[in-house]
Amino acid sequence: MWRDTVRRFTDARDAQGAILELFRQYERLSPAERREIDSLLAESLGSSDEDVRFDALALIDEYRIASTLPQLQSLASRLLTETRPGAPFELAKVQRLLDRLNSSGEQK
Repeated sequence: MWRDTVRRFTDARDAQGAILELFRQYERLSPAERREIDSLLAESLGSSDEDVRFDALALIDEYRIASTLPQLQSLASRLLTETRPGAPFELAKVQRLLDRLNSSGEQK
C-alpha cells in the first residue's frame, strides 16, 4: 500500500499528494490494522532511505503515534553523528516530534 501510493504520486511529480493519500489510507484502517502499520512505521525509522523516513515521520506526526517513541529516540541519536547535509534538519524535525509526543502522550 505505502510504496505503491508513494510511487504512483512520485511518478506524477506530486510528492505532497502522496502524503495526503497516505493520511487518507491510514484513516480508513481498523484499530488492528493501525497497530500493524504503526509497527511498520516504527521499523521504517531505521531505514537508510531518507524518503522512507520522511513518509513515516509525516504519518507519525499527523497521528501522534506514541508507540514509535523508542525508535524516534534511536533515530535522533543516530542523526546526531551523521555528517550528511540534511541530517541537522531531519534531527530538528525528529526532536520537535519527540517533544510533541512527550507532551501530548496521546494518539489521534
